[in-house]
Amino acid sequence: MQNSLGGKNELFRSLKFQIFFALFIFILLLVVQTYLSRQNQARFLDGISLSQQTVNKVNLVGKLEKDVLDLQRYVLIFKQTASNSILKRFEDLYVQINNNLNKLESLVQDEDNVESYLDLISRMHSHLHDYKNNFETVVAGRSRRDAIIRQDINQMFSRLEQAFSSQQTIQSLTSEQRKSLIDLGFNFSQARISLLNYLLEPEPLLIAEFQQRLDGTRQHLQGLQGIPAFKDSIERELNLLSNGFVQLTQVTRGYLFLANVVMAGSANEFLYLAQELNQLVDDRQQAVDKQIVEESTKDQVRLDFFAGITLLLFLGVAIFFIYRVALPINTMTDLFKMLANQDDIERIPLTHRKDEIGQLAKAAEVFHDKNLQTNHLLLEAKKHNAQQTRLNQELATSTLRAKQAANSKSIFLANMSHEIRTPMNGISGLVELVLKTELTKEQREYLQKVSYSTQILMTLINDILDFSKIEAGKLDLENIRFSPESMFENLLGNISIKAKEKNLNIQFIANPKLPATIIGDPLRISQVLLNLCTNAVKFTRNGTVRIEVDFKPISPSKIALKIAVIDTGIGMEPEQLDKVFAPFTQADGSTSREFGGTGLGLSIVKQLVELMNGTISVDSTRFEGTRFDVKLELDIERMSESLLTFDYPVELFLLSTSKNHLVPQSYAMALHEKYRYLNSDSLELCRKPAKEQAILLIEVDDIKAHKALQADIQRAIEWKVNIGLVTNTQPNTLPSLLAQKWQVPVLSHPFSGVQFRRFIEDVLDIEHESDEELIEKEKQNNIMLKGHVLLVEDNHINQIVAGQMLKNMNITYDIAEDGIQAVTKIKNSPHYDLVLMDIQMPKMDGYEATKMIRDQGFNDVVICGLSANAMQSDYTKAFDVGMNDYITKPIKHIELLNMLAKYLPEKTPA
Repeated sequence: MQNSLGGKNELFRSLKFQIFFALFIFILLLVVQTYLSRQNQARFLDGISLSQQTVNKVNLVGKLEKDVLDLQRYVLIFKQTASNSILKRFEDLYVQINNNLNKLESLVQDEDNVESYLDLISRMHSHLHDYKNNFETVVAGRSRRDAIIRQDINQMFSRLEQAFSSQQTIQSLTSEQRKSLIDLGFNFSQARISLLNYLLEPEPLLIAEFQQRLDGTRQHLQGLQGIPAFKDSIERELNLLSNGFVQLTQVTRGYLFLANVVMAGSANEFLYLAQELNQLVDDRQQAVDKQIVEESTKDQVRLDFFAGITLLLFLGVAIFFIYRVALPINTMTDLFKMLANQDDIERIPLTHRKDEIGQLAKAAEVFHDKNLQTNHLLLEAKKHNAQQTRLNQELATSTLRAKQAANSKSIFLANMSHEIRTPMNGISGLVELVLKTELTKEQREYLQKVSYSTQILMTLINDILDFSKIEAGKLDLENIRFSPESMFENLLGNISIKAKEKNLNIQFIANPKLPATIIGDPLRISQVLLNLCTNAVKFTRNGTVRIEVDFKPISPSKIALKIAVIDTGIGMEPEQLDKVFAPFTQADGSTSREFGGTGLGLSIVKQLVELMNGTISVDSTRFEGTRFDVKLELDIERMSESLLTFDYPVELFLLSTSKNHLVPQSYAMALHEKYRYLNSDSLELCRKPAKEQAILLIEVDDIKAHKALQADIQRAIEWKVNIGLVTNTQPNTLPSLLAQKWQVPVLSHPFSGVQFRRFIEDVLDIEHESDEELIEKEKQNNIMLKGHVLLVEDNHINQIVAGQMLKNMNITYDIAEDGIQAVTKIKNSPHYDLVLMDIQMPKMDGYEATKMIRDQGFNDVVICGLSANAMQSDYTKAFDVGMNDYITKPIKHIELLNMLAKYLPEKTPA
């Protein structure tokens, strides 16, 4: 029992209980006051709602009055003009008034005297309905009036006027009769004027005037007794006119009476009922206002009473908080400030209290004891911070070393690439020189394989160099005009050799409507295509590698170039696809052992595509094949020509024994949109002379297909049809066999659009420009130049290669093995027409030698840099020190010839 009492005393002494109790009483009063306020607010809102309803009713009544006046105005306007637009407005306004009456009827449903409201509204509906019916009668009367005028009276006037003006009638009259006819016509015209005035203003006087004019016309008609037939005809027409006018006046008086009297009365009655309705609304509003004022006064008294009680309680709570809470808290705040500043404290106040303030004071004692421990921990923390700072410095040093290592790796790759390119220049150059000599077939094949192997090795070197450029962020992209057709032909030439070695079929299909000129980086696009295609050939044991090039216009000056490389190779598992673009890796480690390669190709492809703001994706199924899709956005020139066009009209027929057609559908449509496939039975359709411009393309898949088609080919040749044979890549002996047997043009996959066009021209026996271009190219390769050149090269093999190329161009030369010798020779014998300056040499490199030559005043001599480095910065540095041109190793004969031809004159044949 004592414990229970002690617990209750402890509860009552608790500051929390005291505060909560005071707040409870305070909140209770606030709840009551809030309840009363809400009641008052609810009554006030009800009053506002009723007032708003009253305003809405008053507004609706006012709108009804205005709309009825507008209805009356529309009736008056229609009475004068008979306008169809007025009918539409009247109908819309009638619907609006009817809707407003219905809306008003719904608003008064809650009124006490709803019967009075509904009675008035019902009567208003009735008057509005009568008003509409009367208006429809007015419209019908006005229409009847217009019909009488148009169909009866106007036609009568027209017939009478024609009779009066008839030339035969006038010629047969005497002078007296003509005078009577003139007077008759005058009175008739006056009658028509009276009719028109009546139509404008239907007054009774104008009716009498019209009849008087008709009577005068009849009187003058008596002067035409000599022509009774004419007189009788006119008199009949006048009688009909008089009857028509009477009918017109009756119709007019009828609808005017409705409009001016009956409808006006209905409108006035409607307005009167509206005023009565408005009076009911005003009376209701006054009663509501009085009730709201009375209730608000009572609620305000109750609110004032509870507000006074609440204020007194608030004062008591405030005094309680000041003495029991605020002042002790202030004391404790000063105490904790002293503890925070580690001041000496003799005694902790307020520890005698049994409430939360006392507990806080006791906690301050504990806090004071913990200060000493905190100081000790602070010293330990400072030691740890010093250790962390040292670790951060070590981390920064490690990061710097990692960056330096990455830069060193890129520099190492670039230098290794250069060092490998130098002997490769000698190998490829010597092979190219030997291939220009007379060789046996076996020797030429071996050397061609050596040349192909050097190309593979150079591709590997370029991959390593490109990877280092991309990794260092130094790979620059060009944005120049180029021909995609040339790029495609080079691609097919590069991959065909390896494909033939593996007996693979290569198919290349480009959209014939692809622009013939594109703006972008042809070197990097070619690199992407070559990597993807060589990869497809490498990993395909048998079957087909298919290359598809398409595009989609984005704007008049931009296209999305789409490239797909599809093979039937070994394929990949889904988990292998995740790492297919990773550098120095292949999808499966076993493939690197079986197929070789560095694993850099696809990584470089992905990075090059992304550098060109494009996308690349891959889809593959194990043992079924792989598909790579590349999408690049490239600029084009406006009004650019298409890749494949034919300027001559032909009719195309195709003959095949296989469903896998060898002539791409897009190429066939470019030649003739309505091409047809034939069989042995329908082959007669392409026969001459009915089809003089017909072409028959026969698809020969293999030897078996050739045997099946021999009879058809023989028949077509006997008919002298324009024939061409199209074969797959394999068997590779089939094209020569067909050409030898049938003596007709043969086209074998893979072929570009230009090659397809040349093939069609050969079928039609049309001379094409390609033959002349090949002759001209061969002439260019054999151009002889005049000049004396200084070859600065430290590598003996490269000296032999470059020297022999210069000899083949009929150019004399001297050799310097480093930059110092080059400067000395030019200074002692300044008669060189051009200097071929190697970049990396012992003692003095090409940059320093060129700068020294320029500094000594030899500004006229042409200096061309030779280097295995092909980065944009190398070109820039070469031009900055004073070089005129720059070519990269390994040196190609045609590239060297084209460069020298810019600066040296051509030798005139003896």
